[in-house]
Amino acid sequence: MSMVPTGVEQLGARFEAYVLKHGREAVARVANDAATETKAFSNALLEVFERFNGVVSAVFVDAQ
Repeated sequence: MSMVPTGVEQLGARFEAYVLKHGREAVARVANDAATETKAFSNALLEVFERFNGVVSAVFVDAQ
């Protein structure tokens, strides 16, 4: 990434959009039940967080 001056920023922006898409899809899957089933809503968000947190920590925090 160091060969491309804005490589980390570009990759970060694309990854952010990818994670946001998955987060929105997870919320949409439980949207009908979210008003009464807050646990399902929380679990959907936690699943997305757990899925991508390792990548963020390993790649983007260390890359700075």
